[in-house]
Amino acid sequence: MSIALVLQTNIRITSSFGVGEIGLGLFVLYAVFMYFGKLDQDRLHDRHKPILFLFCYLILVLFPLTILHSVFGTVGSSISDCLAYALGVAVALSVVVTDVNRGTVTRAIIIFTLLFVSYQYLFGGEDSWYYSVRFTGGANNPNQLALYIVCCILLLTIVDFRPRTKMALLAAIVFFGFCSLSDAFLASLMSVAGMVLLLKIVPKKYLVYIVVPFIFIFIITMFMIVEGLNEKVLGVWVAADEGDTRTVLYANGLNAWLSSFFSVFIGNGAGAFSGNGGPFESSESHNLIIDILSIGGLLGFYAFYYLFAHNMWVAYRIRENYVFSGLIGLFVFSLFHFTARQPLYWFTLFAVSEHLWQLRYRSKE
Repeated sequence: MSIALVLQTNIRITSSFGVGEIGLGLFVLYAVFMYFGKLDQDRLHDRHKPILFLFCYLILVLFPLTILHSVFGTVGSSISDCLAYALGVAVALSVVVTDVNRGTVTRAIIIFTLLFVSYQYLFGGEDSWYYSVRFTGGANNPNQLALYIVCCILLLTIVDFRPRTKMALLAAIVFFGFCSLSDAFLASLMSVAGMVLLLKIVPKKYLVYIVVPFIFIFIITMFMIVEGLNEKVLGVWVAADEGDTRTVLYANGLNAWLSSFFSVFIGNGAGAFSGNGGPFESSESHNLIIDILSIGGLLGFYAFYYLFAHNMWVAYRIRENYVFSGLIGLFVFSLFHFTARQPLYWFTLFAVSEHLWQLRYRSKE
Protein backbone atom coordinates (compact mmCIF):
# COMPACT_ATOMS: atom_id res chain seq x y z
CA MET A 1 0.00 0.00 0.00
CA SER A 2 2.89 2.36 0.73
CA ILE A 3 4.18 2.06 -2.84
CA ALA A 4 0.73 2.99 -4.12
CA LEU A 5 0.62 5.95 -1.72
CA VAL A 6 3.91 7.30 -3.10
CA LEU A 7 1.95 8.25 -6.24
CA GLN A 8 -0.33 10.50 -4.18
CA THR A 9 2.01 13.47 -4.19
CA ASN A 10 -0.79 15.97 -3.57
CA ILE A 11 -1.13 14.71 0.02
CA ARG A 12 2.58 14.67 0.88
CA ILE A 13 3.92 16.37 3.99
CA THR A 14 6.57 18.11 1.87
CA SER A 15 7.16 18.18 -1.89
CA SER A 16 9.34 15.06 -1.69
CA PHE A 17 8.20 13.33 1.50
CA GLY A 18 4.86 11.78 2.41
CA VAL A 19 2.98 8.91 4.02
CA GLY A 20 4.08 6.46 1.33
CA GLU A 21 7.74 7.26 1.80
CA ILE A 22 7.37 6.95 5.60
CA GLY A 23 5.79 3.53 5.21
CA LEU A 24 8.54 2.32 2.89
CA GLY A 25 11.21 3.70 5.21
CA LEU A 26 9.73 1.80 8.15
CA PHE A 27 9.59 -1.37 6.07
CA VAL A 28 13.27 -1.01 5.14
CA LEU A 29 14.16 -0.37 8.78
CA TYR A 30 12.27 -3.51 9.81
CA ALA A 31 14.17 -5.48 7.15
CA VAL A 32 17.50 -4.22 8.52
CA PHE A 33 16.61 -5.48 12.00
CA MET A 34 15.44 -8.78 10.52
CA TYR A 35 18.67 -9.21 8.56
CA PHE A 36 21.05 -8.54 11.45
CA GLY A 37 18.86 -10.46 13.87
CA LYS A 38 19.00 -13.60 11.73
CA LEU A 39 22.42 -13.62 10.12
CA ASP A 40 22.35 -17.41 10.07
CA GLN A 41 19.36 -17.29 7.69
CA ASP A 42 20.75 -15.18 4.88
CA ARG A 43 18.12 -15.01 2.13
CA LEU A 44 20.27 -13.17 -0.40
CA HIS A 45 21.37 -15.54 -3.17
CA ASP A 46 23.29 -15.38 -6.43
CA ARG A 47 20.17 -14.30 -8.33
CA HIS A 48 20.01 -11.16 -6.18
CA LYS A 49 23.50 -9.99 -7.17
CA PRO A 50 22.28 -7.44 -9.78
CA ILE A 51 20.03 -5.58 -7.34
CA LEU A 52 22.60 -5.92 -4.54
CA PHE A 53 25.33 -4.57 -6.82
CA LEU A 54 23.16 -1.57 -7.67
CA PHE A 55 22.49 -0.85 -4.00
CA CYS A 56 26.20 -1.04 -3.17
CA TYR A 57 26.95 1.27 -6.11
CA LEU A 58 24.43 3.81 -4.84
CA ILE A 59 25.81 3.79 -1.29
CA LEU A 60 29.55 3.42 -1.95
CA VAL A 61 29.98 5.34 -5.21
CA LEU A 62 27.07 7.59 -6.13
CA PHE A 63 26.33 8.93 -2.64
CA PRO A 64 29.94 10.10 -1.93
CA LEU A 65 30.16 11.50 -5.47
CA THR A 66 26.93 13.44 -4.93
CA ILE A 67 28.19 14.87 -1.65
CA LEU A 68 31.41 15.93 -3.36
CA HIS A 69 29.55 17.73 -6.16
CA SER A 70 27.18 19.34 -3.64
CA VAL A 71 30.13 20.67 -1.62
CA PHE A 72 31.73 22.14 -4.76
CA GLY A 73 28.43 23.71 -5.82
CA THR A 74 27.56 21.74 -8.95
CA VAL A 75 24.20 23.11 -10.07
CA GLY A 76 21.53 20.42 -10.05
CA SER A 77 23.28 18.11 -7.59
CA SER A 78 20.81 16.55 -5.13
CA ILE A 79 21.53 14.32 -2.13
CA SER A 80 17.78 13.76 -1.67
CA ASP A 81 17.60 12.29 -5.19
CA CYS A 82 20.34 9.81 -4.32
CA LEU A 83 18.41 8.80 -1.20
CA ALA A 84 15.28 8.36 -3.33
CA TYR A 85 17.09 5.95 -5.68
CA ALA A 86 18.47 4.04 -2.70
CA LEU A 87 15.04 3.80 -1.05
CA GLY A 88 13.52 2.22 -4.14
CA VAL A 89 16.28 -0.38 -4.43
CA ALA A 90 16.28 -0.98 -0.66
CA VAL A 91 12.55 -1.78 -0.77
CA ALA A 92 13.21 -4.54 -3.31
CA LEU A 93 16.00 -5.99 -1.13
CA SER A 94 13.74 -5.75 1.92
CA VAL A 95 11.17 -7.97 0.24
CA VAL A 96 13.87 -10.65 0.01
CA VAL A 97 15.15 -10.21 3.56
CA THR A 98 11.71 -10.24 5.20
CA ASP A 99 10.56 -13.15 3.03
CA VAL A 100 7.16 -11.61 2.36
CA ASN A 101 5.08 -13.20 -0.36
CA ARG A 102 6.03 -11.46 -3.60
CA GLY A 103 2.79 -12.43 -5.32
CA THR A 104 0.69 -10.97 -2.52
CA VAL A 105 2.67 -7.73 -2.57
CA THR A 106 2.35 -7.48 -6.35
CA ARG A 107 -1.42 -7.99 -6.27
CA ALA A 108 -1.76 -5.46 -3.46
CA ILE A 109 0.20 -2.84 -5.43
CA ILE A 110 -2.04 -3.24 -8.48
CA ILE A 111 -5.29 -3.16 -6.49
CA PHE A 112 -4.38 -0.29 -4.17
CA THR A 113 -3.04 1.76 -7.07
CA LEU A 114 -6.34 1.34 -8.89
CA LEU A 115 -8.33 2.13 -5.73
CA PHE A 116 -6.44 5.36 -5.04
CA VAL A 117 -6.50 6.45 -8.68
CA SER A 118 -10.21 5.65 -8.97
CA TYR A 119 -10.92 7.74 -5.87
CA GLN A 120 -9.01 10.67 -7.39
CA TYR A 121 -10.91 10.27 -10.66
CA LEU A 122 -14.31 10.29 -8.95
CA PHE A 123 -13.75 12.65 -6.03
CA GLY A 124 -10.40 14.38 -6.56
CA GLY A 125 -11.79 17.47 -8.28
CA GLU A 126 -9.49 20.00 -9.93
CA ASP A 127 -6.47 18.82 -7.93
CA SER A 128 -6.48 15.54 -9.86
CA TRP A 129 -6.22 17.18 -13.29
CA TYR A 130 -3.27 18.90 -14.92
CA TYR A 131 -4.55 22.17 -16.43
CA SER A 132 -8.04 20.59 -16.30
CA VAL A 133 -7.12 18.33 -19.24
CA ARG A 134 -4.69 15.59 -18.21
CA PHE A 135 -5.61 13.24 -15.36
CA THR A 136 -2.86 12.89 -12.73
CA GLY A 137 -4.41 10.34 -10.36
CA GLY A 138 -3.19 12.37 -7.39
CA ALA A 139 0.34 12.91 -8.69
CA ASN A 140 1.95 16.22 -9.55
CA ASN A 141 2.69 15.12 -13.10
CA PRO A 142 0.54 12.96 -15.44
CA ASN A 143 3.66 11.02 -16.46
CA GLN A 144 4.06 9.83 -12.85
CA LEU A 145 0.62 8.24 -13.14
CA ALA A 146 1.56 6.86 -16.56
CA LEU A 147 4.65 5.18 -15.08
CA TYR A 148 2.47 3.43 -12.50
CA ILE A 149 0.15 2.34 -15.30
CA VAL A 150 3.00 0.91 -17.39
CA CYS A 151 4.46 -0.90 -14.35
CA CYS A 152 1.06 -2.33 -13.40
CA ILE A 153 0.61 -3.67 -16.93
CA LEU A 154 3.96 -5.45 -16.62
CA LEU A 155 3.14 -6.73 -13.13
CA LEU A 156 -0.13 -8.18 -14.44
CA THR A 157 1.92 -10.50 -16.68
CA ILE A 158 3.63 -12.16 -13.70
CA VAL A 159 0.87 -12.37 -11.10
CA ASP A 160 -1.99 -14.84 -10.76
CA PHE A 161 -5.51 -13.53 -11.21
CA ARG A 162 -8.52 -15.22 -12.73
CA PRO A 163 -8.61 -14.48 -16.47
CA ARG A 164 -11.73 -12.32 -16.27
CA THR A 165 -10.36 -10.44 -13.28
CA LYS A 166 -7.07 -9.86 -15.05
CA MET A 167 -8.84 -8.52 -18.14
CA ALA A 168 -11.01 -6.19 -16.03
CA LEU A 169 -7.94 -4.88 -14.19
CA LEU A 170 -6.08 -4.41 -17.48
CA ALA A 171 -9.02 -2.48 -18.94
CA ALA A 172 -9.15 -0.17 -15.92
CA ILE A 173 -5.39 0.36 -15.96
CA VAL A 174 -5.33 1.22 -19.68
CA PHE A 175 -8.33 3.55 -19.26
CA PHE A 176 -6.50 5.64 -16.67
CA GLY A 177 -3.42 5.59 -18.88
CA PHE A 178 -5.40 7.18 -21.70
CA CYS A 179 -6.86 9.72 -19.28
CA SER A 180 -3.33 10.89 -18.47
CA LEU A 181 -2.84 11.96 -22.12
CA SER A 182 0.75 10.83 -21.74
CA ASP A 183 2.60 10.47 -25.02
CA ALA A 184 5.07 8.22 -23.21
CA PHE A 185 2.22 5.89 -22.20
CA LEU A 186 0.84 5.86 -25.73
CA ALA A 187 4.24 4.97 -27.21
CA SER A 188 4.70 2.30 -24.55
CA LEU A 189 1.27 0.75 -25.14
CA MET A 190 1.78 0.63 -28.91
CA SER A 191 5.18 -0.99 -28.40
CA VAL A 192 3.72 -3.65 -26.11
CA ALA A 193 0.88 -4.48 -28.50
CA GLY A 194 3.20 -4.58 -31.49
CA MET A 195 5.75 -6.74 -29.72
CA VAL A 196 3.12 -9.27 -28.59
CA LEU A 197 2.01 -9.61 -32.22
CA LEU A 198 5.57 -9.83 -33.50
CA LEU A 199 6.52 -12.55 -31.02
CA LYS A 200 3.61 -14.67 -32.19
CA ILE A 201 4.46 -14.59 -35.88
CA VAL A 202 8.27 -14.35 -36.12
CA PRO A 203 10.59 -17.34 -35.45
CA LYS A 204 12.84 -16.82 -32.44
CA LYS A 205 16.10 -17.08 -34.38
CA TYR A 206 15.17 -14.02 -36.48
CA LEU A 207 13.60 -12.00 -33.68
CA VAL A 208 16.77 -10.54 -32.23
CA TYR A 209 17.59 -8.81 -35.54
CA ILE A 210 14.30 -6.95 -35.87
CA VAL A 211 13.10 -6.13 -32.33
CA VAL A 212 14.53 -2.62 -32.14
CA PRO A 213 13.75 -1.55 -35.75
CA PHE A 214 10.22 -2.91 -35.41
CA ILE A 215 9.39 -0.62 -32.49
CA PHE A 216 10.00 2.47 -34.62
CA ILE A 217 8.64 1.05 -37.88
CA PHE A 218 5.42 -0.07 -36.20
CA ILE A 219 4.74 3.34 -34.69
CA ILE A 220 5.47 5.16 -37.96
CA THR A 221 3.28 2.73 -39.92
CA MET A 222 0.39 3.20 -37.52
CA PHE A 223 0.63 6.95 -38.10
CA MET A 224 0.41 6.41 -41.86
CA ILE A 225 -2.36 3.81 -42.18
CA VAL A 226 -4.81 4.82 -39.48
CA GLU A 227 -6.76 7.90 -40.53
CA GLY A 228 -6.47 10.68 -38.03
CA LEU A 229 -4.22 8.77 -35.61
CA ASN A 230 -1.15 10.80 -36.50
CA GLU A 231 -2.91 14.07 -35.76
CA LYS A 232 -4.21 12.74 -32.45
CA VAL A 233 -0.82 11.41 -31.37
CA LEU A 234 0.95 14.58 -32.44
CA GLY A 235 -1.62 16.52 -30.45
CA VAL A 236 -0.83 14.44 -27.38
CA TRP A 237 2.90 14.98 -27.99
CA VAL A 238 2.47 18.77 -28.18
CA ALA A 239 0.28 18.84 -25.07
CA ALA A 240 2.74 16.68 -23.12
CA ASP A 241 5.90 18.34 -24.38
CA GLU A 242 4.99 21.72 -22.88
CA GLY A 243 6.82 24.01 -25.26
CA ASP A 244 8.67 21.66 -27.63
CA THR A 245 11.73 21.50 -25.37
CA ARG A 246 12.49 17.77 -25.29
CA THR A 247 15.20 17.84 -27.94
CA VAL A 248 16.93 20.70 -26.15
CA LEU A 249 16.76 18.86 -22.82
CA TYR A 250 18.17 15.69 -24.42
CA ALA A 251 21.08 17.59 -25.98
CA ASN A 252 21.92 19.50 -22.80
CA GLY A 253 21.70 16.31 -20.74
CA LEU A 254 24.29 14.74 -23.02
CA ASN A 255 26.43 17.87 -22.72
CA ALA A 256 26.33 17.50 -18.94
CA TRP A 257 27.48 13.89 -19.27
CA LEU A 258 30.33 14.88 -21.59
CA SER A 259 31.30 17.97 -19.59
CA SER A 260 34.57 16.45 -18.33
CA PHE A 261 36.76 13.38 -18.65
CA PHE A 262 35.64 12.10 -15.25
CA SER A 263 31.93 12.73 -15.84
CA VAL A 264 32.03 10.46 -18.89
CA PHE A 265 32.98 7.52 -16.67
CA ILE A 266 31.47 8.32 -13.25
CA GLY A 267 28.99 11.11 -13.96
CA ASN A 268 28.13 14.17 -11.89
CA GLY A 269 26.37 12.47 -8.98
CA ALA A 270 22.64 12.30 -8.29
CA GLY A 271 20.52 15.20 -9.45
CA ALA A 272 19.19 16.91 -12.58
CA PHE A 273 21.77 18.39 -14.95
CA SER A 274 19.97 19.43 -18.11
CA GLY A 275 18.22 22.71 -18.92
CA ASN A 276 16.58 24.79 -21.63
CA GLY A 277 19.47 27.22 -21.96
CA GLY A 278 22.32 24.77 -21.45
CA PRO A 279 23.55 21.98 -19.16
CA PHE A 280 23.52 22.27 -15.36
CA GLU A 281 20.24 24.17 -15.00
CA SER A 282 18.62 21.71 -12.55
CA SER A 283 16.29 20.19 -15.15
CA GLU A 284 15.91 16.52 -16.03
CA SER A 285 16.34 15.37 -19.61
CA HIS A 286 13.14 13.32 -19.27
CA ASN A 287 15.01 10.40 -20.78
CA LEU A 288 16.28 7.72 -18.41
CA ILE A 289 19.32 6.77 -20.50
CA ILE A 290 20.54 10.35 -20.85
CA ASP A 291 19.76 11.23 -17.24
CA ILE A 292 21.57 8.14 -15.94
CA LEU A 293 24.62 8.94 -18.07
CA SER A 294 24.74 12.49 -16.70
CA ILE A 295 24.26 11.15 -13.16
CA GLY A 296 26.53 8.11 -13.11
CA GLY A 297 28.45 8.04 -16.38
CA LEU A 298 29.24 4.71 -18.00
CA LEU A 299 29.67 3.03 -14.61
CA GLY A 300 26.27 4.23 -13.46
CA PHE A 301 24.69 3.18 -16.74
CA TYR A 302 25.96 -0.36 -16.20
CA ALA A 303 24.78 -0.44 -12.58
CA PHE A 304 21.32 0.97 -13.32
CA TYR A 305 20.61 -1.02 -16.47
CA TYR A 306 22.12 -4.43 -15.74
CA LEU A 307 19.01 -5.80 -14.01
CA PHE A 308 16.75 -4.47 -16.76
CA ALA A 309 18.89 -5.95 -19.53
CA HIS A 310 19.20 -9.26 -17.69
CA ASN A 311 15.42 -9.50 -17.32
CA MET A 312 14.90 -8.84 -21.02
CA TRP A 313 17.48 -11.46 -22.03
CA VAL A 314 16.04 -14.14 -19.75
CA ALA A 315 12.45 -13.41 -20.79
CA TYR A 316 13.50 -13.64 -24.43
CA ARG A 317 15.43 -16.89 -23.90
CA ILE A 318 12.60 -18.71 -22.11
CA ARG A 319 9.88 -17.30 -24.41
CA GLU A 320 7.98 -15.35 -21.78
CA ASN A 321 6.45 -13.25 -24.52
CA TYR A 322 4.11 -11.11 -22.43
CA VAL A 323 6.83 -10.33 -19.90
CA PHE A 324 9.29 -9.48 -22.66
CA SER A 325 6.72 -7.24 -24.35
CA GLY A 326 5.96 -5.52 -21.05
CA LEU A 327 9.66 -4.86 -20.52
CA ILE A 328 9.90 -3.37 -24.02
CA GLY A 329 6.99 -1.12 -23.11
CA LEU A 330 8.68 0.00 -19.90
CA PHE A 331 11.90 0.68 -21.79
CA VAL A 332 10.11 2.78 -24.41
CA PHE A 333 8.34 4.71 -21.64
CA SER A 334 11.68 5.45 -19.97
CA LEU A 335 12.82 7.22 -23.16
CA PHE A 336 10.35 9.98 -22.29
CA HIS A 337 10.44 10.06 -18.49
CA PHE A 338 12.95 9.72 -15.65
CA THR A 339 11.81 6.61 -13.78
CA ALA A 340 14.66 5.81 -11.37
CA ARG A 341 13.25 7.90 -8.52
CA GLN A 342 10.08 5.79 -8.19
CA PRO A 343 10.14 2.74 -5.84
CA LEU A 344 7.54 0.99 -8.02
CA TYR A 345 9.97 1.00 -10.95
CA TRP A 346 12.60 -0.89 -8.96
CA PHE A 347 10.08 -3.24 -7.34
CA THR A 348 8.71 -4.09 -10.79
CA LEU A 349 12.14 -4.99 -12.16
CA PHE A 350 12.88 -7.03 -9.03
CA ALA A 351 9.52 -8.84 -9.14
CA VAL A 352 10.02 -9.70 -12.81
CA SER A 353 13.51 -11.01 -12.04
CA GLU A 354 12.17 -13.26 -9.27
CA HIS A 355 9.36 -14.51 -11.51
CA LEU A 356 11.74 -15.40 -14.33
CA TRP A 357 14.12 -17.14 -11.93
CA GLN A 358 11.27 -19.30 -10.61
CA LEU A 359 10.28 -20.30 -14.14
CA ARG A 360 13.87 -21.26 -15.00
CA TYR A 361 14.26 -23.18 -11.74
CA ARG A 362 11.07 -25.16 -12.35
CA SER A 363 12.11 -25.96 -15.93
CA LYS A 364 15.41 -27.40 -14.71
CA GLU A 365 13.57 -29.65 -12.27
